[in-house]
Amino acid sequence: MPVPCKLNIQMMSESRYLPDGEWQGFYLYGNFRLEHPMQCNLIFNQGLIQGYGVDDIAPFGWQGTYSEKLTVNMTKSYTSHIVHYHGYADENGIWGTWKLFDGTAGGFHIWPIQENEDVHRESIKEKKNILIEEILSNKAS
Repeated sequence: MPVPCKLNIQMMSESRYLPDGEWQGFYLYGNFRLEHPMQCNLIFNQGLIQGYGVDDIAPFGWQGTYSEKLTVNMTKSYTSHIVHYHGYADENGIWGTWKLFDGTAGGFHIWPIQENEDVHRESIKEKKNILIEEILSNKAS
């Protein structure tokens, strides 16, 4: 699993659901259940998201926006391609779907790293997988 990137961040996040700092999570390809891990550092400031990270593909950069209703739109930029992410933030992190230019798509879930991470992750994993499945089913219709 990739090692989290470190960044000394002084700014406080505007939302308790979107804290600046280290995040981790995964993305899924289509309906496959295999979780592809990712680690990143994110900064949330006045509706803008910036950051960087690494996953099982390569290092990447994040750019995006979030709304007062906690709708999140981000672009994950690799040196070879970009991936568009759309999701929602809540007490469990950011979750939703991603899409490539060719239509390839899947789900994702990222959350801030915190103490007792294993307990936190297991408590929400099934709920988020069900929600991602529903989102993907609705997009396919």
